[in-house]
Amino acid sequence: MHLLKHLRAYFNRICYLIKYIWNVRKVDAILIDTPTHENLGDHAIVLAEQQLLETLGISYYELTANMIDRIERLFGLFTPMNHLIVVPGGGFLGALWPKEEHRFRRILEAFDKQKVLVFPQTITFDMDSKEGYDFFLDSYQAYQRCKDLTIFAREENSYAFMKRNMPDVCVELVPDIVTVLNCEHPHTERTGVLFCLRSDKEKVLKSDDERYLEAVVRAHYPYETISHTDTELAYCVSVANRKVEVEKKLVQFSKSKLVITDRLHGMVFAAITNTPCIAMGNINGKVKLVYRWIENNSYVKYINSVKEFESIINSFDLEKECHYMGPTLEQEFAPLLEKLKEGAL
Repeated sequence: MHLLKHLRAYFNRICYLIKYIWNVRKVDAILIDTPTHENLGDHAIVLAEQQLLETLGISYYELTANMIDRIERLFGLFTPMNHLIVVPGGGFLGALWPKEEHRFRRILEAFDKQKVLVFPQTITFDMDSKEGYDFFLDSYQAYQRCKDLTIFAREENSYAFMKRNMPDVCVELVPDIVTVLNCEHPHTERTGVLFCLRSDKEKVLKSDDERYLEAVVRAHYPYETISHTDTELAYCVSVANRKVEVEKKLVQFSKSKLVITDRLHGMVFAAITNTPCIAMGNINGKVKLVYRWIENNSYVKYINSVKEFESIINSFDLEKECHYMGPTLEQEFAPLLEKLKEGAL
């Protein structure tokens, strides 16, 4: 049964390849390695990237991770040299998510002669152990072999790490792409407090911390309902359902009076839906670092520890109407726009 499953998946990939060969010359760029997994933050990233490509008039062909996995080189063989290769943003570069890093290396090998652009990423390597350092060196060699690679970092730590440890790889600093996702929801009556907390290996909050946060909320807002959600669903999200699922989550955020989250895109979803939010950190600090791009929105606050929670919640006026002021394409995203236009010529 296991072998049959793998044979079926391989057959499907060959079918995807044949369709790709037929259509690839009709577009300017290849949007490759997009998700079909459960994480809505990653799906929102792709939606924002697609919006940007369409705004710039860059036509593209989308290849999901499932379509290309293990046969990246075949797709590379049939891709015209003048096509721009675009890899989605997120937080999967480095050692934290090794399966995704290995796939990225294979993409670089398959498309080593094309222009490759990576949308805003958080990059996490372990430099303190021999195993971690060896893993880093393997990635560095793969990055170097790609003749025209540009990686966009979405926060200062990743940018500084790349500049310091991979000085000959082109890296630029821009915000997380979801900060400019078009998000227009009609004004609705808000109710309740929404918790959106991680349950994966990036989580740092303990169970006692979560109980404390809820107790403070109940004491502070005794008449508000408390509900729980996550940007990680219990099921995979297809390309066809991507927009619907992200929109459903954004509507859920927009109907809440307050969001409490340790997810980066929980914080960003709250910001772009004009929803008051208290955000906390995760294992690699990306929430705090991306917060700097939206900290001018006074209704979104970041706290360094749960000890700050009670005092910060006192500063919120949940009845005040909020208006998102995010980064602009023309200013904060200027290096990305320039590279996209240059690569799609």
